[in-house]
Amino acid sequence: MLEVSTTCITPHVVLEHSGHVARFTDLLVKDKKTGQGFRADKLLAEWLESKLEKGKLKEEQSAEYKKILVNVDNYKQEEMAELFTRLQIKSPETGN
Repeated sequence: MLEVSTTCITPHVVLEHSGHVARFTDLLVKDKKTGQGFRADKLLAEWLESKLEKGKLKEEQSAEYKKILVNVDNYKQEEMAELFTRLQIKSPETGN
């Protein structure tokens, strides 16, 4: 067994090909009143899952939510903003 003493054991080229260099951004949203921040993808996923669990959706709405949930990690900033606006997603803690 060998000991490796380094800050980085993964070559930069591996990170480039995996997409971590070009697109490694966690979008954040902030409650305007309290200033509390949330990861946009996690907040969106939790919101969608809660709506789907309740089961009070029409079939086409349920299908749309499932499609969004599958792609939740792939949305760009503008697309995520449009989803938050269209779905009227609010802070889970304050409703702001």
